[in-house]
Amino acid sequence: MKSITLKLTLSALLLNVHLAFAQDSELTFATMEQLPYGFTKSPHKKSGMLYEMLELIRQGVEVNAEHQLLPVKRLTNYLHSNKPTCSLIVNTYDYIEKFTLVAPINIYLNAGVVVKKTTNDISRKNLSSLTIAVPLGLKISKEFDQNPSLKKIYPPRYKNALEMFKHNTVDGIAGAIPTILYLAKQKDIQLSSFAKPIVYSTGKLYLVCNNNVDEKIKKQLAENVKQLKQQRAFKKITEKYFDDSAKNLWAMRR
Repeated sequence: MKSITLKLTLSALLLNVHLAFAQDSELTFATMEQLPYGFTKSPHKKSGMLYEMLELIRQGVEVNAEHQLLPVKRLTNYLHSNKPTCSLIVNTYDYIEKFTLVAPINIYLNAGVVVKKTTNDISRKNLSSLTIAVPLGLKISKEFDQNPSLKKIYPPRYKNALEMFKHNTVDGIAGAIPTILYLAKQKDIQLSSFAKPIVYSTGKLYLVCNNNVDEKIKKQLAENVKQLKQQRAFKKITEKYFDDSAKNLWAMRR
């Protein structure tokens, strides 16, 4: 009996060592869990604009890998950890350049303010006359974030900001313009009710990996991105999430 117990114990220890090694050597692809970039459609189905792009990019990479949807803060923690991690990130003013910019995706995402369409032209100069909902924790640009003359309200999430907009509690919403427009359609807010967005910052989308990812894998991922751009695969994905009216407001460059 002692011999059997000893063998089981040794087997368990060896299994734990193997699992720990596998976990340490595993590569994580992480997508921001935020509509329309990454979300869960059903218990076993993930989707989203950036999720689908990263799924294509990681195909053919010869490594034991996983693809997770993570909240922004946790995704950032992953990239700063010792765990080999890659993600699609927009290079904005508060971007921390501690990662390898593996490849540009040639997509630019705008952040700014979306306001109601009125007879008066709204610009940065007269924006202080309006009340703007800013989802808690979001950063737009130094000019916007540090402007004390702007009237800002801080709801917890985009959906709360859109409810306030829908019920005329606020005049506009600040944030990632693609997110605002995508969620507005889900809440039956006509895009024709929006004026052209006031863009404060434009960030270029990059595939980034932390320094724990092997250089050979980074080169392979960069080559995948190059081929996908030639096939216009990223353009096709964006068109699934935004029709022409949304893209005109979004002013996305490809």
